[in-house]
Amino acid sequence: MRAPITTRRWNDPTRPGEGHRLLICRYRPRGVRKQDETWDEWCKNLGPSVALHADYYGKHGPPISLEVYGERRLSMIHSSFTASSPGPSPL
Repeated sequence: MRAPITTRRWNDPTRPGEGHRLLICRYRPRGVRKQDETWDEWCKNLGPSVALHADYYGKHGPPISLEVYGERRLSMIHSSFTASSPGPSPL
């Protein structure tokens, strides 16, 4: 049996029976004490790259648009699947 995947914000309160909460974010949320975390596991490597994050926030020039961010993010996800898997891409 497959468990459904749902998305929520990191600071949404935990609901009974919710299951495993995985935080997918390049940087850990600031100011959150370890005992106040609402997630079970943090996978920063599944988040956007450091360079993409910096480009979106304009760290090295004008910020990129959400459209450009989305295109680059999807391209990164696609390349990571094709590089690590000999089978067809799940996207």
